[in-house]
Amino acid sequence: MKTLLKAVLAVIVMSAVAVSAVAGESYTPNGSVTVSMSDRFVSPTLSTVRDVPYGVLDVWLNLPAGFSLQATEYIGFNDDDFDSDKNDEFDATAWKKFTLASSTYLKLRVKYINLMPVSDISGDDLLAYDVYVGRSWNWDGPNTVAAELRLQYWHYSRDIDEGMFILIPTLAHEYRAGMFTFYDRVSLLWNEELAPFGEMVNVQPVVGLKLRLTPSLNWNVVDIAGVLPLTEVEDGDPRTDGKVAYTTALNWRF
Repeated sequence: MKTLLKAVLAVIVMSAVAVSAVAGESYTPNGSVTVSMSDRFVSPTLSTVRDVPYGVLDVWLNLPAGFSLQATEYIGFNDDDFDSDKNDEFDATAWKKFTLASSTYLKLRVKYINLMPVSDISGDDLLAYDVYVGRSWNWDGPNTVAAELRLQYWHYSRDIDEGMFILIPTLAHEYRAGMFTFYDRVSLLWNEELAPFGEMVNVQPVVGLKLRLTPSLNWNVVDIAGVLPLTEVEDGDPRTDGKVAYTTALNWRF
């Protein structure tokens, strides 16, 4: 598993170098670093909840030709053992974005997921493939509305056939007022049966408030994300029966 992690990171780094080399001197590195704290971690695709406080470090690097790289470290602060890694996770992600028309886009994502120590115990990690299609509209000056459709397939790295499809249509809205941005969105999630449990449908509402401290530094004062199942959750199903997560984050763009 560790060998696979190193291989994935090597491919990501080599891809970054190759794309940058093609761009030559016209490319200036840019991206963002986000540090956040949350009272629990809600997975927006699997609808699962790890019910312990979390710290998250997310680094995003934009590359030429619509490519981006992302690395995310989740650290669970376990009450019984602060140094335990039983809720930790590391993700490495590669993105490619296509502009189809004015304000319309197609995004492709490949994501490597190492759940610690779950992946170590099972000797396996997860891979996920996503397709996003979306469009945004400016409405009445400070308002922006966006619609997006996301399809994901994830599986254990050693067995591509034993996976699960997930479909997530989303409608999002932002309202800007000076240094403040209020945002809200709602997603309808469907994922197929997760043996031995049945398929699941739920609604995922999010509301939040963001403050622009400087041109390059933003503070997500609060982000409130919830999961509301529309189908019955069977006993033992790891997918949640309804939770709300509160998060605050600092984002620096460079």
